[in-house]
Order: sequence, then structure tokens, then C-alpha cells
Amino acid sequence: MAWTNPAAHIWATGEVLSAPNFNTYIEADLVFLYGDTSWTVPGFLNAWLDFGSPFPRAGFRLAGTRVFCRGCIKNGTIGQPAFTLPVGYRPLGEQDFSVMSASAFGKLQVFSDGTFQPTIGSNSTFFLDQVTFDTI
Repeated sequence: MAWTNPAAHIWATGEVLSAPNFNTYIEADLVFLYGDTSWTVPGFLNAWLDFGSPFPRAGFRLAGTRVFCRGCIKNGTIGQPAFTLPVGYRPLGEQDFSVMSASAFGKLQVFSDGTFQPTIGSNSTFFLDQVTFDTI
């Protein structure tokens, strides 16, 4: 369920308000405000894997129009995509992020086609925490 555009609300359309309609609007708006109810674990590519304990499981979630990422990944090939974000979770243009990678600088690029690619750093630990961007 997605956010309800104000132009579609009953006060704009003249729709008669009923309890089911009212609940639908509230539920849609709460999902938009508070986001996905759980983190989505990506489908990894190019030998990238979730690092595991002691870090939170790698994942992403959407709140409003903002994507939040977390966790740590390892083992893949730097310069090759780690995974692809689904439609609705992609930025409009290329986004570059500075991240921690093996206690040093790492660079992550997120492309408008959903490609999530570590481009500089180490494949022993590549952190996704603090990566956040808008989808509009």
C-alpha cells in the first residue's frame, strides 16, 4: 500500500467517508510515514555476502520516499554490483557515498537502475550503515 496523494483524499474528491475507507487512508499514510515493517535482505550478486555477526543483517527499507541501508557485506568483487534495488527503492540519479571499509575509506555508488556497487575499498568488510537517499 502506498501513500495517499492529497488530491485523492475525500476532502478533495467529495467521497463519502466510511469506516473502511477511513482505515484504508490511515493505513496507507502510516506506511508512508513509518516505512516498511521489516528490512529487505538483498539478493546478492558477484560473490557478495552478508557479513553476519556481530553486525546487523545487511538490508534496506523504505520510509516515505527515503531508503535506509544497514549492515556489512563481504567477499565480493570491488567494482562489481553487490545487488540491485527493486523499482520504488531506486534514486533518480547516481548517488555516491563514503563508507567504512576494512577500517579505511570506501566508496559506494547507487545508480538509478538500482545497481548497488562498492567501487573503492576492501571486500573483507564493506559497511552499508549510514547510506540513505531519496527516491524522488
